[in-house]
This record gives sequence, structure tokens and C-alpha cells, in this order.
Amino acid sequence: MASCAGRPEERARALYHADQAGADGGTANDAETEATASEDLTAEGWRRVRAILERARPALASGRPERIEALVARWCGVEPTPQKTPDGPAYVCVPEPPLQVENRAFTFEVSPASGGLVAIVSPTITGDEAARIAASARALARRTCKRDPVAATSDTDPNSEIHRCALDDGTVLVVAKISRDLEADLWQVSLALLGAT
Repeated sequence: MASCAGRPEERARALYHADQAGADGGTANDAETEATASEDLTAEGWRRVRAILERARPALASGRPERIEALVARWCGVEPTPQKTPDGPAYVCVPEPPLQVENRAFTFEVSPASGGLVAIVSPTITGDEAARIAASARALARRTCKRDPVAATSDTDPNSEIHRCALDDGTVLVVAKISRDLEADLWQVSLALLGAT
């Protein structure tokens, strides 16, 4: 299965583990190496998110369901079973190679219906994590849109935070922080690209 990026995260992990193997005990250098490896992994994760969304734009801008559906075979490690929705089939999978962002494994979602959608979605996470990841996602959106995304509201979730911007090819980039369980302080963050309609 083709993937959209190499594996620099493996080099960061190898650097960290090699340093750990040569150490007799915990040192300030160990902590610095671990922090650097973590920063490298985080930066690489966001680079892959941006690459996935950029490479999905032509398919979504085309409005052709078969081109959007082809993204599933391109990025999913195992082809998922289509999920039935009122608008048509939707696919959820673990990307290959796995996509780690802010030390969390994200999933890949694709729907060819209603103009199409490609989304990178976090697992259910705490409010603090969601706020941090959403802020990073908005920063990525700001660079992609070349302006600040506009805040929007949700009719179904008044606690959600949604920001969106239209791109020059007619697609729309959306960053959403959505409540999953307010009492347990559980949230989900997604960075989605909507097709031209």
C-alpha cells in the first residue's frame, strides 16, 4: 500500500533508543534527547497530516466519488468495510504507516458522498489534550488557508469549537473540537477537508 511520507519518525526513535542503551542511568542528556525525539515525532506527524490533506485536494475538488474513494486504497493499511450512512458509504481506517500526532494515533476517514470528505481524526482524549491539538491544527489551517480560519457554530453540539476556511480550489478546510462526554472531560479533534459542492 502506498504511503504519503517516509519514516523519519523511525530515525528519531532509533536516536533515542541508542542513547538510552548507552547510558548507565538517567541524565540531563537523556531528558534532552527524549524531548528532541518527541518534538521530531510531533513535527513529522503534523507534516504528514498536511501532506495527506494537500494530496487529497485534487480528488475532492474534482467532485468525482471514484477519485475520492481511491484515497482509501492509497492510505489505509487494511481496506476497511464501508460503513452505511444516510449519505452513502464512509470508510474509517488506520493509515499506513500509522499516523502519530502529539503522541496519539490518529485515524483516517473518507466519504465520497455529498461532495466528499477526508478527515484526520484523534482518538477520544482529555480536554487539555484536545485544546492543545486543536490549537496546533488551527495553526496548520492558518498556514494552508493563508489567513485565520473563521469560527462557526454547531446546531447539534453547542460545546464544540469549529473553525473553517474556503480554499481557492473550492474545497473547505475545517478544524473541529467536539465533545464526546462532558462529565468525563472527553473530546475528539478532527482536521477535515470537504469537497467542492
